[in-house]
Amino acid sequence: MPSPNPFRIAIIGSGPVGTLLIASVTQHPLIEYIQYEAKTLPLRPSFGCGIGPQTFATVKILNPPIYEKILEQSFTSPVWLNIRHELMDLLDGFAPEGFEVRYGLRVTNVIKSQQGRVKMSFEDGTEDNVDAVWACDGMNSLGRKLIQGDEYKPAEYSGMICFRGKVGTEKVAAAVGEELASKTHMFIGGTGYFVLIFPIVGGKYVNIACFMHEKEHKKRGRAWKTGLGDMPAYFPEANPTLLKLLEVNLMVMKNLGAFHNPDLHMTSFGDAANGMLPHMGGSMSTGFIGVTTFLHSELNPRLESLSPEASNEEIAKVITDASIEYEKKHMPLAQKLCDYSIEQGAVFTGGVLDIDEIQRRPKSLWRAATSQKVGLWE
Repeated sequence: MPSPNPFRIAIIGSGPVGTLLIASVTQHPLIEYIQYEAKTLPLRPSFGCGIGPQTFATVKILNPPIYEKILEQSFTSPVWLNIRHELMDLLDGFAPEGFEVRYGLRVTNVIKSQQGRVKMSFEDGTEDNVDAVWACDGMNSLGRKLIQGDEYKPAEYSGMICFRGKVGTEKVAAAVGEELASKTHMFIGGTGYFVLIFPIVGGKYVNIACFMHEKEHKKRGRAWKTGLGDMPAYFPEANPTLLKLLEVNLMVMKNLGAFHNPDLHMTSFGDAANGMLPHMGGSMSTGFIGVTTFLHSELNPRLESLSPEASNEEIAKVITDASIEYEKKHMPLAQKLCDYSIEQGAVFTGGVLDIDEIQRRPKSLWRAATSQKVGLWE
């Protein structure tokens, strides 16, 4: 029978990191979870999700059944990158019974409420009172802004844009050959651009991601579509019929700042905590490492030690303690990887081209995933 006064935890955002949290947290009879998503429909990225060895390694530690399912349904190749197009559907299947996601509710504020609780306000004028908030709301996170307060610095335009899209494998193979259509490849241009292509959806499509320097931040909006006439100026040697892609301005956090605010009982995860450029393929991996550090190393053991009749004060303490330790352990790694992702962009666009240096930068991410004790990263 549900508790008449459960400890309520709200998760802001229903992307991979927010969904991994609810799928992997140890359930306690007196804790209730609810997830809020600003969009009106479930998030389903059309371009596929990159699942590198870091993601596999951390999920294997945190939630072995999810690991087995991802491994079973991923498209694998001789290179390190694996792509899981339906990752969100897979993660949804591991949500606790009766768990609810409320779509179409955009959080506008979180403030202190009565009796140690916090009040969440939404764009439609509704409110909710909860005991803790986990922010997983992306790079331009309101949660991060509230957590960091006066110390908050918004994500900055990185000086790069990305054209990306999904193209049928047969079409790619007909244009550039079976080898390029079936495996992961990167082309580094000497004039300030690089192009990454790899198969997704079990090899049915090829994801094409083209990165280019553009110092001026042109606010065209996410719905702006690249015309064929725009492409030659950026990628003069690219085949324009393969690159009818959507423009995305790349943002980056240079100084990550706090992940936890004890006054608002808020903690941030994923891109809301450590958003970075995609040049090392480390954004989702770092988010998954953070969730594993928080849950496997800190919160889940504390929840397992709690009495089934624990008070809300006792529950609040273990969540706060786990959040503090998560920030302490995850921050150094996340900041290092964020710094490397910025540097790597320069490598790919005509900066440092020394092969030893290029190989050195991602190694912290790889070592983090294979460390014997999650949370004790180098």
